Amino acid sequence: MNLRAGRLFIIPSRHRVLSLIFVALAIPSPVVAQSDHRDHFELHHWDDLVGSYEIESGRYLAIGLNWGGGLTYLDTGTGRFGTLTDSTNGRYADQSGFAIRFVRGPAGVITGIEWHEDGYPEQVANALGLKRENITIPSGDAVLAGTLILPPGAGPHPTIIHSGGASWIVREQVMDEALVYASHGIAAFIYDKRGWGESTGDKTVPFETSARDIVAISDYLRQNRTDLNPKQIGISTYSQSGWYGTLAASTSDDIAFLILNVPSATTVYRQEFQRVEHELRADGFSPEQIDEALSLMNLMSQFSRTGDGWDEYIALREGASEQPWFRYLFAPKTADPESWRWGRMNWEYNPLPALIRISAPVLVLLGEHDKKVLPEVNRSIFEMALDAAGNRDFEIMIVPDMNHSLVASQRGGRTEETPNQMVAEVIELRIQWLKSRL
Repeated sequence: MNLRAGRLFIIPSRHRVLSLIFVALAIPSPVVAQSDHRDHFELHHWDDLVGSYEIESGRYLAIGLNWGGGLTYLDTGTGRFGTLTDSTNGRYADQSGFAIRFVRGPAGVITGIEWHEDGYPEQVANALGLKRENITIPSGDAVLAGTLILPPGAGPHPTIIHSGGASWIVREQVMDEALVYASHGIAAFIYDKRGWGESTGDKTVPFETSARDIVAISDYLRQNRTDLNPKQIGISTYSQSGWYGTLAASTSDDIAFLILNVPSATTVYRQEFQRVEHELRADGFSPEQIDEALSLMNLMSQFSRTGDGWDEYIALREGASEQPWFRYLFAPKTADPESWRWGRMNWEYNPLPALIRISAPVLVLLGEHDKKVLPEVNRSIFEMALDAAGNRDFEIMIVPDMNHSLVASQRGGRTEETPNQMVAEVIELRIQWLKSRL
């Protein structure tokens, strides 16, 4: 997993399309049923334990919150991450032997952590003293609730607005990455998705509405915060939010940069067909099984787009629901309009008109073994579209041996066991790319 700068290869191109020789990277299904309550997290830890701790110069341990309770950690030096549970005497540990204990000063304020992993002596990491502020921002008929995480110092700070993937609903789910940016002097804003958590509005909306939410956040921070640099507010997206993040950037000249993690440059329709086919292939399904799955996908797509063909679709679905490949599909069993509403809003969304209008600096990060967002298909589309936009500052990076979740992978399927480790150089790469443009 250890990578060296000498293994970074640049493919000659007027706009620098990069291929990173790394060793590893998930788009969830478009509709995900989850609770809208933030009480799935131990929110009292926000004001105490959550934060960033400096292990050594430029290397940080980000401590966040885990869905269902407990803490998460991300070591930016190694890319290692995991979930910590409370054990004894204030000690939090995971199953691999990694453990931390919080150190408090005379006033009871946490000043750092003692951390330990098997085979190594205990070490100390000092608290960075990041600041947090909860903010509500109006956006059309909704109010978006989020948290601004600020680096030490008065600023004005560059700022990144971070959105998650299809399963993201509340801010705590994208906290770790925000902490990493703040550790490097970049303020980060994370928020509850429209209609979830403490944000109001309809949960099911077209990408155009989600894009307007991002623009509303950008405008609010630019106009109301003297501690933020109004000319250095950009966005970071992951997977599904790449569709509406690029749409937001195409409609606002004030979005200063984009970092797109495993984004799709195709229609949602095409993306989902590619996902099903290549995930099944990676997990060892036969060509006949893949054809069966795609046949059901075709009928599902027809009904989603036109409202026609329900009888044929439901008959095939009933016969297929016990097949091992069925869980790879989004295939509602009822014609209830609510079950199909998201798809009818977004199924045929085409990002190309937005991509060809983006002039801000863009970083596109794709995974070689990503079976959800195919790297070669999407790399060429991004390059063509951004070139057509006349964009003179974009980089497209393909990270070998990584899957859609940005972790080490050899084949990228759903059933593959992967380590709890990102490639640390990817974390650093994003920071350095951003800092070079601020």
